[in-house]
Amino acid sequence: MEVTQFISNKEDRSFFDSLVENLKKCSEFKMSVAFFSWGGIQNFFPLFEELQQRNVKGQILTTTYEDFTTPEVLQKIHSFKNIELKVYVPKSEKDGFHTKGYLFQQNEQWTIIILSMRCFACTVISGKLELLEHENAAWLTKDNLMSVNWLPADVTILDKVLMLL
Repeated sequence: MEVTQFISNKEDRSFFDSLVENLKKCSEFKMSVAFFSWGGIQNFFPLFEELQQRNVKGQILTTTYEDFTTPEVLQKIHSFKNIELKVYVPKSEKDGFHTKGYLFQQNEQWTIIILSMRCFACTVISGKLELLEHENAAWLTKDNLMSVNWLPADVTILDKVLMLL
């Protein structure tokens, strides 16, 4: 049975909640994420421990994108015996990828979650901007950037975004 859902961060349920729910129910998982920050991935460590005890196999692919993923994070992920970790090191910055994909198997069915976030720095020359796409999109300024309920992994880039504004 195919079901398509839009997942967004809301007060009562977040994207992180969806990942946790799927990890708790799965018999196998795969993740492809451009980078892991300590602040973002540490929230998963207790769950990874639980999955290891249940012998739930996992595969994680990450990259050296922007040098966000530290050796400490990789060592910690590698310490889970049930998780196969691979790190893609591109030949150059333009050869890299910035993916966030999660796959969870439960029985014979796979749940696939793809996360996308795009940030653009711009200046309005004249007129008024109107959002026409994405129901959860927002125009943010330096003053209200921190008002959003950011995912832990996204919090790590906010300092860089603030420097652009």
